[in-house]
Amino acid sequence: MPRPGDGDDDDGDSGSDGVAGDLPADVEAALTQLLSEAAVAARRRDVDDVTAIVDTVETVTRNKVPAGRVRERLLHGCRRVDRLASDEPLVAAAYLEAMERLVDTS
Repeated sequence: MPRPGDGDDDDGDSGSDGVAGDLPADVEAALTQLLSEAAVAARRRDVDDVTAIVDTVETVTRNKVPAGRVRERLLHGCRRVDRLASDEPLVAAAYLEAMERLVDTS
Protein backbone atom coordinates (compact mmCIF):
# COMPACT_ATOMS: atom_id res chain seq x y z
CA MET A 1 0.00 0.00 0.00
CA PRO A 2 1.47 3.39 -0.96
CA ARG A 3 2.28 5.79 1.82
CA PRO A 4 2.14 9.56 1.60
CA GLY A 5 5.52 10.88 0.67
CA ASP A 6 6.98 7.63 -0.68
CA GLY A 7 8.76 7.90 -3.99
CA ASP A 8 6.55 5.57 -6.02
CA ASP A 9 5.35 6.99 -9.28
CA ASP A 10 3.48 4.09 -10.79
CA ASP A 11 0.77 6.04 -12.63
CA GLY A 12 2.99 6.63 -15.64
CA ASP A 13 2.18 10.34 -15.63
CA SER A 14 5.23 12.38 -16.42
CA GLY A 15 3.46 15.73 -15.94
CA SER A 16 4.14 18.17 -13.14
CA ASP A 17 0.79 17.69 -11.41
CA GLY A 18 2.47 15.81 -8.61
CA VAL A 19 5.29 18.15 -7.76
CA ALA A 20 5.09 19.66 -4.29
CA GLY A 21 7.25 22.57 -5.49
CA ASP A 22 4.22 23.75 -7.47
CA LEU A 23 2.48 24.75 -4.23
CA PRO A 24 2.24 28.45 -3.46
CA ALA A 25 4.70 29.35 -0.68
CA ASP A 26 1.95 30.35 1.76
CA VAL A 27 0.08 27.07 1.23
CA GLU A 28 3.28 25.07 1.67
CA ALA A 29 4.09 26.97 4.88
CA ALA A 30 0.58 26.54 6.29
CA LEU A 31 0.44 22.82 5.53
CA THR A 32 3.94 22.22 6.88
CA GLN A 33 3.07 23.93 10.15
CA LEU A 34 -0.30 22.19 10.49
CA LEU A 35 1.13 18.75 9.75
CA SER A 36 3.96 19.27 12.23
CA GLU A 37 1.49 20.33 14.94
CA ALA A 38 -0.75 17.36 14.19
CA ALA A 39 2.19 14.94 14.46
CA VAL A 40 3.12 16.39 17.86
CA ALA A 41 -0.52 16.07 18.99
CA ALA A 42 -0.61 12.44 17.79
CA ARG A 43 2.54 11.64 19.77
CA ARG A 44 0.84 13.20 22.82
CA ARG A 45 -2.17 10.99 22.03
CA ASP A 46 -4.41 14.06 21.85
CA VAL A 47 -7.01 12.70 19.43
CA ASP A 48 -9.21 15.81 19.57
CA ASP A 49 -6.33 18.07 18.52
CA VAL A 50 -5.25 15.67 15.78
CA THR A 51 -8.79 15.50 14.41
CA ALA A 52 -9.24 19.28 14.44
CA ILE A 53 -5.89 19.93 12.77
CA VAL A 54 -6.37 17.22 10.15
CA ASP A 55 -9.79 18.69 9.32
CA THR A 56 -8.01 21.99 8.64
CA VAL A 57 -5.33 20.24 6.55
CA GLU A 58 -8.07 18.59 4.50
CA THR A 59 -9.85 21.93 3.95
CA VAL A 60 -6.64 23.69 2.91
CA THR A 61 -5.76 20.80 0.61
CA ARG A 62 -9.17 20.77 -1.09
CA ASN A 63 -9.22 24.56 -1.51
CA LYS A 64 -5.60 25.47 -2.20
CA VAL A 65 -3.63 22.49 -3.50
CA PRO A 66 -3.88 22.02 -7.27
CA ALA A 67 -5.43 18.78 -8.50
CA GLY A 68 -2.85 16.05 -8.93
CA ARG A 69 -0.74 13.53 -7.13
CA VAL A 70 0.26 15.70 -4.13
CA ARG A 71 -3.35 16.62 -3.46
CA GLU A 72 -4.51 13.01 -3.69
CA ARG A 73 -1.73 11.82 -1.35
CA LEU A 74 -2.56 14.50 1.20
CA LEU A 75 -6.27 13.65 1.13
CA HIS A 76 -5.46 9.94 1.40
CA GLY A 77 -3.20 10.69 4.37
CA CYS A 78 -5.95 12.71 6.07
CA ARG A 79 -8.37 9.79 5.75
CA ARG A 80 -5.78 7.35 7.13
CA VAL A 81 -4.87 9.59 10.06
CA ASP A 82 -8.54 10.04 10.95
CA ARG A 83 -8.87 6.25 11.20
CA LEU A 84 -5.61 5.71 13.07
CA ALA A 85 -5.45 8.61 15.55
CA SER A 86 -7.30 7.02 18.44
CA ASP A 87 -6.00 3.43 18.25
CA GLU A 88 -2.57 3.85 16.62
CA PRO A 89 -1.40 7.40 17.39
CA LEU A 90 2.26 6.69 16.61
CA VAL A 91 1.34 5.34 13.18
CA ALA A 92 -0.82 8.43 12.65
CA ALA A 93 2.18 10.58 13.62
CA ALA A 94 4.33 8.76 11.06
CA TYR A 95 1.72 9.44 8.35
CA LEU A 96 1.65 13.11 9.33
CA GLU A 97 5.44 13.36 9.21
CA ALA A 98 5.48 11.74 5.75
CA MET A 99 2.82 14.20 4.60
CA GLU A 100 4.93 17.06 5.97
CA ARG A 101 7.96 15.83 3.98
CA LEU A 102 5.76 15.65 0.88
CA VAL A 103 4.90 19.35 1.02
CA ASP A 104 8.12 20.76 2.54
CA THR A 105 10.31 21.57 -0.45
CA SER A 106 12.84 23.70 1.45
